[in-house]
Amino acid sequence: MDVNPINYELTFEPDLKKFIFLGTEIITVSCKKPTNLISMDCAEIKIKSCTVKFGSKIITSTPKTDEKKERLSIKLGEKIKGEATIHLEFQGILNDRLLGFYRSQYKQGNTTKYLATTQFEAADARRAFPCWDEPEAKATFEISIIADNKFTAISNMPVQSKKNLKIKHYTNLKKHLLCQLI
Repeated sequence: MDVNPINYELTFEPDLKKFIFLGTEIITVSCKKPTNLISMDCAEIKIKSCTVKFGSKIITSTPKTDEKKERLSIKLGEKIKGEATIHLEFQGILNDRLLGFYRSQYKQGNTTKYLATTQFEAADARRAFPCWDEPEAKATFEISIIADNKFTAISNMPVQSKKNLKIKHYTNLKKHLLCQLI
């Protein structure tokens, strides 16, 4: 691979009423050879914005997804080599197929309740966020979850911090909890 991920900074905001999620991502990458094309895995994700930074310079970038090949290609306005960051905003579906970032349900009395959970094996992380969804593409992860205060974020790693946010997404203003996990 000519472009390798070093670190992913991910923020997810699931909507358990519409069964979608918003995401932001900053991927620090290492470009071993000069390149003007960055390709990674991506499935069932709509890219809302894409910016590539190389040093202090913003490089013109054009993202294009190929649903059949489950790929995201980012065409750069010039060649880069060395360390760069890819800034993405995206939207996905909380599917009910047990793949990627998906929804599950349970009964509490006569009420059906929902939760958002993940299944990334063998190649389904690409359904949660654009990434190099291959075993040899090792990287570190910093993950934040934005959720209503009534929900709890659970991880296999300790919570680094929690804070209350007042943000406006979808249609109404709600208090949200930002849970940062490492």
